[in-house]
Amino acid sequence: MSESNLSPLDDAEREFLQLVEKNALEPDLQAFLERRPEFLVLPHLLHHGLVEDVVISQFPLDTSLVTDFAYLTKHSSELRVVFVEIERAGKKLFKESAPYPTEHSELTAAVAQVKTWADFIQRSRAEVLRRLSPLMKGLAELSIEFRYVLVIGRDTQLDLNASMRRRWAQEPILGMCCVTWDTLLRHYRKQRDQALHRRAALQRALKGNIQELLGPDPRGNLWEAADRGDPPVEWLPRERPNVLSLTRERYTFKALNHQPQSLFGRVGPNEFEVFPAHRRMLVEWGYDMDAWDKGTLLKGGKTVKQQPWTTIAE
Repeated sequence: MSESNLSPLDDAEREFLQLVEKNALEPDLQAFLERRPEFLVLPHLLHHGLVEDVVISQFPLDTSLVTDFAYLTKHSSELRVVFVEIERAGKKLFKESAPYPTEHSELTAAVAQVKTWADFIQRSRAEVLRRLSPLMKGLAELSIEFRYVLVIGRDTQLDLNASMRRRWAQEPILGMCCVTWDTLLRHYRKQRDQALHRRAALQRALKGNIQELLGPDPRGNLWEAADRGDPPVEWLPRERPNVLSLTRERYTFKALNHQPQSLFGRVGPNEFEVFPAHRRMLVEWGYDMDAWDKGTLLKGGKTVKQQPWTTIAE
């Protein structure tokens, strides 16, 4: 992974590369992506973005089938449910000695895992949608499609010849996209650099008056700030999703990175559990959590419905 002509590595990139280059175990990769979900590449994203700006960690399709991540994305006529499987970076993609592109058994096994998910969803679509239903309220009129992402291996395994890259670009199963861990890093760097450029453009546009709007910036110049893993103002709310988990029929935050826009206008306390630390954050942001506890659905801290919550069945 060449670093020429690229901005300096920040702390998150260093940690990411350390995990990838030492072929870290999947639980360590999972934990990192839960803390830094902005590294998750979203190849099936529709132009309305992430529903509720959240990703779900270890979403259970069934008691025996657990995805590594899931997210919902939509536009005006379609809702996509995307499931992500992560595998170690050191796993092989193709057999190097084969005369033509031949999938390695490690890649074949990972694809088979995702195919198991797809087969289960085909048989038990209603149950999967039931588990997702708290996040899908108000979206029932949209057509629903399922997609899959597999994160595995490194780019270096695709550099052997063009035929391998062409094979890699094909869908192993319908609706499935395969990416390497290097793809995640490129995705992250693009987001980070775009955010830095936006701020630099604002600085130029204001012709030196930026400090009057933002106050003194103790982080120094832009690249120094990025090098310490300290993103520019207003970057995190756009680029780092909140992370949820589902346990015993209720969702909760695994990571609360920014103010939910309308989540508490969709879900009630029978569907979502708020831990004390997150509750304090929400109250400080202006959410009327006492009213929410009593069944009043909220949006941005304001009451939007004066009636008790009810579970919407699929």
